[in-house]
Amino acid sequence: MIVRPSLQISVASVPSRLSDISAKFACILAGNEAEEQDLVDVKLAAAAISGRLQNHPLIQGLLLQVARMLEKQERGIFTMSGRRSQHTDLERDLVQDAGIQLAVAAGNNALARQFGLSSRSHVISMEVLEKNSLPVPPLSVCFPDTLRQNWVLVDQRNSKAHNAPKRRLMLAFDATYLTVSLASMELHSKRGMVGGVWSPDDSGNAFVELREDLNVSEVRKASSIMEFLTWNPFGRKKSPLSVAAVPVEHSFSGVNSGYRGNLYICSLVGQVCAENDGVLKGHASKNSGGQCTSYLRTIYYGPFWVDLVQCRNYGMPAMALGRAHPMSDRCQALLSNPFFYVKEDEP
Repeated sequence: MIVRPSLQISVASVPSRLSDISAKFACILAGNEAEEQDLVDVKLAAAAISGRLQNHPLIQGLLLQVARMLEKQERGIFTMSGRRSQHTDLERDLVQDAGIQLAVAAGNNALARQFGLSSRSHVISMEVLEKNSLPVPPLSVCFPDTLRQNWVLVDQRNSKAHNAPKRRLMLAFDATYLTVSLASMELHSKRGMVGGVWSPDDSGNAFVELREDLNVSEVRKASSIMEFLTWNPFGRKKSPLSVAAVPVEHSFSGVNSGYRGNLYICSLVGQVCAENDGVLKGHASKNSGGQCTSYLRTIYYGPFWVDLVQCRNYGMPAMALGRAHPMSDRCQALLSNPFFYVKEDEP
């Protein structure tokens, strides 16, 4: 006679406190009374059991790491390093993703080490982006097929109704400072050096393929990088995605430096927008908004001069008109909103 176990789990894996927890939970249900902390515990457990946390991998990774920390402290261990042999591949991925997201958002490598992650875990492979059908923005202007594919993936990520117009996405671009240096990188199955200035006439300076006669001192290094973000303003959830990130020239000197700088930026923006396949609705630039709100000069668009004073009477927030946060994309979006430029509309 063969006796088969009726349970699908190992009895040895059941915590010793499970009977106490079950008895306490039964008392709460029977008495219809619970302390505030008990209610918090029940809500967290209910959210996990019902599957509502499946769409929030950051929360799942944090909970798994906290559970591991408590388990190690019970054994007298107060460091998060060590083997994770009892964790499944999914659990390790959730914890690693949570650590990377928090470390990148806070700019703190030590925070990632609290999750037991090594410094190599901060490196995101471009193959991972392609595997998850995400855009690959680094130097996409140097690879036209990649830039075109980025726009297709952004269009697919921002779903629309059947009868909604195709042209619906917004584009914002801005530059920030970059450490002046070169670094090796594998991009689209090619190994090269990145960190050089992009040029519309010679894009090979931004991505220099490794070769025996390469002279690194001849590569002009960039001190700024420009990124292009897209989003759907009509979407239920705003999820900006990057389609391009390019090291750019920081300053121009000599004769007609202003015109050459404008032509340089226009050439870059034009190349990025040329591959959008009709999904781009408009773009926002913080620099133009700052110029229009300046009280030191009068800005002209063709023969028309700009005066935004009346926008306050039409509902524009004071923080947007007064440039309370000069680097805020939200303030620039309010400045570009056409509803603050008309007195009344007709149906």
